[in-house]
Amino acid sequence: VWTNYCFFRSYGREDLNIIKNDFQLTNEIFMQLINIIKPKSIICLSKDLQFYLEEKEVLENEVSQTIEKINSRNDYTVLKAKLNNYDFYCLPHPNYPAKKEQRTKAWDFCFKS
Repeated sequence: VWTNYCFFRSYGREDLNIIKNDFQLTNEIFMQLINIIKPKSIICLSKDLQFYLEEKEVLENEVSQTIEKINSRNDYTVLKAKLNNYDFYCLPHPNYPAKKEQRTKAWDFCFKS
């Protein structure tokens, strides 16, 4: 199953990043959805969502690893945790400008013991 965490954007912000209020409005709906679906795991491809969930302190058993020099601008932090007792992983979005070896390192961190 695939879904967005945030099902909408505030009026007039369709071209911009999702704002904190949009995440807050969607949170309860999303939590109900995952409790109905009961996924084996949740993969997050959004840095904004990762930052929001970390700020709200809803992630448990959080472990992260910085993938150095994932692009010319900065490092990238991948994360694995629990969200409502479901395995939760934050990985680079497919459009994020990362090299293959950096993506492999990120996925290995999340899914290999």
